[in-house]
Amino acid sequence: MMKSILILLFLFVSANFSFSQTVDEIIDMHIKAIGGSENLDKIQTAKIEAVSSVAGFDIPLIFSMKKPNNVLLEINVQGMVMKQGYDGKTAWVLNPFQGTPVIETLKGAEAKNLIRTSDIDGLLYNYSKKGFKAELTGKENIEGAETFNVKLTDADGDFINYYIDTENLMIVKQVSITKSGEKTITSTSSFSNYKPVENVMIAFDMLLSSSDNPMGQQKIKLSSYTPNVEIDETIFKMPEE
Repeated sequence: MMKSILILLFLFVSANFSFSQTVDEIIDMHIKAIGGSENLDKIQTAKIEAVSSVAGFDIPLIFSMKKPNNVLLEINVQGMVMKQGYDGKTAWVLNPFQGTPVIETLKGAEAKNLIRTSDIDGLLYNYSKKGFKAELTGKENIEGAETFNVKLTDADGDFINYYIDTENLMIVKQVSITKSGEKTITSTSSFSNYKPVENVMIAFDMLLSSSDNPMGQQKIKLSSYTPNVEIDETIFKMPEE
């Protein structure tokens, strides 16, 4: 009886040790497949131009990003530009659609999502240094493709599931669960049309949806991704009213 218990205990410990090793191996394979750490480290800034198609409207977007963790999103709607920014300390929004432009600090899920967006390399790269824990929850079929389901969990208990194609090791889908007060927000992103930019694979087509967005799905198509452009850091700071 005791021998059987010891065998089961050994198998349990061994399985969990292998499982832990496996998720890091999968993440490492993914990082190598998208270009490797050397090429990721070479990209210090990026300017991204895109179009968001939602509810029958095409909305131009511009992302400006600079390491570490600086981002500015500009959304052009009928000549008025809404801005969301993060300078490594404060997440903010400038809303021009209320007559007089309103500048506010972002909090909760909105702030967290913008801060995550500011990571040029993606959260899987050096995930533990960014405060996440990783686990492999198994394999799943996503639109005909077999994928590894890699789950990242942050210190708040919010998590992101990355579905990584077992063949080409690209992320085909991610689902994030974020708590905002008493509300839980589910956001889903699908990625396709990967292209190399400075030897790093970038998804040029995305399909996004969120339980907190009444406008439904939005399709984002990148028209350009320009790395290592000169960017003035002051654009990321919250404007004074």
